Amino acid sequence: MALNPKLTTLFVVIAVLGTVAALATGGVTGQTQAGVTAQQTTDEEQTDQPEDDGGDHASEGNETIRTVNGTLESSGGEDYRLDGLVIDIGPEWYTSNTTADTDFDGDGTTETIRSEFDGLVGEEVTLTVETDGEEGDVRAVNDHQYREQGPPPWAGGPHGNGPPDHAGGRS
Repeated sequence: MALNPKLTTLFVVIAVLGTVAALATGGVTGQTQAGVTAQQTTDEEQTDQPEDDGGDHASEGNETIRTVNGTLESSGGEDYRLDGLVIDIGPEWYTSNTTADTDFDGDGTTETIRSEFDGLVGEEVTLTVETDGEEGDVRAVNDHQYREQGPPPWAGGPHGNGPPDHAGGRS
């Protein structure tokens, strides 16, 4: 059975108007609900973050800043350990040849970074670290800044390719 072209056009117009009406009412609600569902999925994915252990935390992008307390321990093959974390103060070539900005161990003499941290072994300390949950890169020692946010002063290696305002860097 062939349809009259005017009837076909009328059916198309009715179908379009019905679709527009559906989108303007129930369709928009459906889209909003889909958006909420997508957001809920995203929130669930974010629950994979480390659980709060009661310490002080802040987040910087993908980094977690955490304050840890306890007795600093020396550790073979690693720098140090504190509160279950490997504590990284930087490469040996840098820490053994650069004088610390602060007398971290409180012995009255400002020594190399490595000597200052060695002087803290066995002592109660509070470190602020940038951590992935297994290793902590030191940012502060007992409320004294160790290094600033951003690339560490040893970035670029031991041949003077680091930032110009730090030891090992170009002037």
